[in-house]
Formats: sequence, C-alpha cells, structure tokens
Amino acid sequence: MQNWKIDKMFKRNLLLISLSILLSSCAAEWQSNTGGSNKLYQDKAYCKSVANAAAPIYICRNPLMCAPDETPVVIQSLSSNTGYFNQCMFDRGNTIK
Repeated sequence: MQNWKIDKMFKRNLLLISLSILLSSCAAEWQSNTGGSNKLYQDKAYCKSVANAAAPIYICRNPLMCAPDETPVVIQSLSSNTGYFNQCMFDRGNTIK
C-alpha cells in the first residue's frame, strides 16, 4: 500500500514538472513599440515587480514537493501573477511578437 502512494505521488509530481516546463516554454516574447531593447528591459523589470507585489507566487511548505491541498493554490497564484505581468506589459505599450 505504501509503494502505491509513493508511485502515485511520483506520477503527480512528474506531471506538475512536465506541465510547468511546457507552460514556461509557451512564455510570450515581447517587443516594444515605443523604444528599443533598453525600454523593453525596463518594462519587463517594472512589470515583474508589479506582478509580484499584486499577486505573489505561492511557495509550498515543503520545497521538494507540494501537498495535495497546495497544488491548486500554486497554480492559481502562478496564473494570477502571469495575468498581472501581461496586463502591465500591454498597458505600457508593448506587444507580443
């Protein structure tokens, strides 16, 4: 019975890691319509700080794996943070390539 729980936990963690790698590879590539790469770099830094202040990313109690009750909280905090970042970038006049 104990091996079944470990196997189930391993599969769930593998799925979460695979999902996070897939989602991070889908990250938007931004371009600035009003300035050069320096302006884009400044906008990214500013919007990252705005997103982290408005929607901080939840970190699990155990750094090696999240408990089942923490998984939805992590996914929700990541999506909220990304939403705030994207909205800030659009508001500052940037577009996605």
